[in-house]
Amino acid sequence: MYSLFMGYIGPSESEAEIKVHASRFLEYTDSETQMRYRTLTPEIVNEIMNYPALFMHEHCEGGAFVGQIIGITYEDHEYSVSFEKNESIGIIEAEVIKKLH
Repeated sequence: MYSLFMGYIGPSESEAEIKVHASRFLEYTDSETQMRYRTLTPEIVNEIMNYPALFMHEHCEGGAFVGQIIGITYEDHEYSVSFEKNESIGIIEAEVIKKLH
């Protein structure tokens, strides 16, 4: 399993935190996974932080990168997700991502 953050940040950007509006959280996620993760208890947050995360712009413009989530907070209908990029993996080219779906 992995987390996917699409449309928020691309590989050439240097941010280490993204904001996700609550209305977009778990969007396009299968119903079983939605049920499991809809309430972010401390245990669920810890579980999510153990998964790698893939970050990319919509349509994979510029490719994607892998990061590790290091924190999730919720305030005013918005999740703040802080992460560290995995520099050892580097940028995953758009063509590679597109072949996977």
